[in-house]
Amino acid sequence: METIQTKIKKEIINLIKKAGIVAEIEDIAVPPQEEMGDFSFACFKAAKQVKKDPVKIAQDIAEKIKAGLDFFEKVEAAGPYVNFFVKANAVAKLAVETIAREKEKFGQNEIGAKKKIMVEFSQPNTHKEFHIGHSRGTLLGQSLVNILQASGYKVISANYFNDTGAHVAKWLWAYTKFHEGEEPKKNVGAFMNQVYQEANVKIAENEEYKKEVSEIKQKLEQGDKEILKLWKKTRQWSIDQFEKIYNTLNIDFDVYFYESDEEEAGKKLVNELLEKGIARKSEGAVIVDLEKYDLGVFLILKSDGTSLYSTHDLPLAEKKFKKYKIDKSLYVVDVRQTMYFKQLFKTLELMGFDESMRHIDYEFVSTPEGVISSRRGEVPTFMNLYNYVLEMAGASTKERHPDWPENKISTAAEKITLSAIKYEMLKSSRGREIIIDPKKALSFEGFTGPYLLYTVARINSIIKKERPGKIKNWDTLNPALLEKQLILQMLEFPEAVVEAAGSSQPSVVAQYLFELAQKFAEFYHEIHVLKAEEPLRSWRLSLICSVKQVLENGLNLLGIDYLEEM
Repeated sequence: METIQTKIKKEIINLIKKAGIVAEIEDIAVPPQEEMGDFSFACFKAAKQVKKDPVKIAQDIAEKIKAGLDFFEKVEAAGPYVNFFVKANAVAKLAVETIAREKEKFGQNEIGAKKKIMVEFSQPNTHKEFHIGHSRGTLLGQSLVNILQASGYKVISANYFNDTGAHVAKWLWAYTKFHEGEEPKKNVGAFMNQVYQEANVKIAENEEYKKEVSEIKQKLEQGDKEILKLWKKTRQWSIDQFEKIYNTLNIDFDVYFYESDEEEAGKKLVNELLEKGIARKSEGAVIVDLEKYDLGVFLILKSDGTSLYSTHDLPLAEKKFKKYKIDKSLYVVDVRQTMYFKQLFKTLELMGFDESMRHIDYEFVSTPEGVISSRRGEVPTFMNLYNYVLEMAGASTKERHPDWPENKISTAAEKITLSAIKYEMLKSSRGREIIIDPKKALSFEGFTGPYLLYTVARINSIIKKERPGKIKNWDTLNPALLEKQLILQMLEFPEAVVEAAGSSQPSVVAQYLFELAQKFAEFYHEIHVLKAEEPLRSWRLSLICSVKQVLENGLNLLGIDYLEEM
C-alpha cells in the first residue's frame, strides 16, 4: 500500500529526472522548518555523480522544473537544496479522500508481508505479584504486536510463565513451613508477595534454610507427589491473578509457554552439549565458556543438578521455530537481561542454530519514591497503581459530569485510567527509564493519554453538530497555512508506523500522536469550523474527521480505547 508521502516523493523524483538528475525515495526529505518547503532534495550526492557544484545543480533543477507544475505551487533553490512547496488544495483533496476511503487501514503497510514473527512478552513469575515493571513489558509487547500486524506481519503473541526456579522453591518452602493450609480469599497477589518476602527475610537470617529450599527445588524437579500437587495448586492462584490483569489491560496471547514444560528437554540438551564439547563441567555445574567472545561464562545447569532459565530457554528457542514455523523471534525482556540474551544467542549459534532472534530490551519503571524491587517489599504493584488512578479518574469524571449515570462515569473513568497508564508506559523510548507520577499521567493537558482522548472527544463533539458536505470543486479551495500544516502532519502517520515497526519502538507512534494533537489544538484555536461559510465549512469538517481517524488508528496501535465524549 503506497503512502501519500511516497506518491509525492515519486512525483518529485520524476521532476528531478527531467532536469537530468537521478534521485531515489530516500533522497527526498521533510525539512525541519516550514519556510524551507514541504519536501527537500539535497544535491550533494548528485554533485559527486555529475562532478558539479551542488549549489549550481540546485539552481539548474529549480530553473528547469519551474514550469508545468501540477502538484507544487513553487520550487526554489536554497544553497545546495531544492525545496518543493505543495499546492494546499491538491494535497488536501488527496489526504482527505484517501483517509476517508482507507479508514482504519490508513497507516498500514506491507513491509512484513509473508513473514511470520513471534513476540514473547510479559513473562511474569508465578508465586510473585505482578508489579508495574511487568506492565511496561506487557504493554510494550502488545503494542509491538499491533504495530507489526499493521505492517503486514503474521504475528504470534506468546507469554512465558516462569513457574519454576529458585523463587518458586523459596515460596513453596515458606508456605509449607509457616503458612500450610492457608488460602488467599481476596488479594491473591498480595498473599503471594507476602509469602515470598517472608521467605527472603527468613533465609537471610538462617543459613540452614538455604539447604531446605534447595531440597524443595530438587523434590519439585524430581516429581515429588506432595510438592508437585502443592506447586500446581498455588501456581494456578498466580495464573488466575495474571489473567484478571490481562483482561483489565485488554491483552491477548496466542500461545502460552511454561518454563516447567521445558525441564526434560533442557536437561537432555545440556547432556548433548557436554557430549559435543560445547559445554563443560566446572565445580560441579555445567557451563558454556564464552570468554573468547567477551561474553563470560554461561551457566546452564547448577552444581546440585537443578535447572536455570538457560536450561529451559535453549530448547524453547528451537521449539518456537520448529513448531510454529516462524521467521523471527522477539524477546521483550528488561535491560537487566541484555548479557543473558547475548550469551543465549551465542550458545544457540554454537549449536548450529542460526535463526533470527532479537532481544527487545527496555529500561526500569520507577515511582517518585524509588526503583521497584520485589526483594525489598513495598512493591508498587500494577493493581495498586491501577486502582489509585481509577479512583482519581472516577472522582474527576463525576465532578465534570454530575448528571451522568454511574455506569457511564465508571466506563469513562476506566478508559481514562488505562489511557493514562498505557501512554506513560509507551510514550518514552525503550532505553529511557520511566518515572510514573499518577497525577501528571491523568492530566488533560500535556504529553498524556487523557490529552489524546480529550482531543478525539473534542473533534467528535464538533462532528455531532454537523457532518461535512461534499466538496464539489477542490480547485477553488484555498486552505490556510495551519490547515496545510495539519494535512502534512497527518500524512506522516504511515511513515511513523513503518519506523515504529522497524525499530520496535511504539514511542514513535505515541510521540507522533501527541504532535498531531498539538497541531490540531493550534488549528482549533485559530480557525473557525462551524462558523465558516461553504465550501470552507465542509472542507474543515472533512479535515477534522480525518484527524480523528488518524488519532484513533494510532491509539489502536498503542492498545488505547478512545471515548466519544468526555
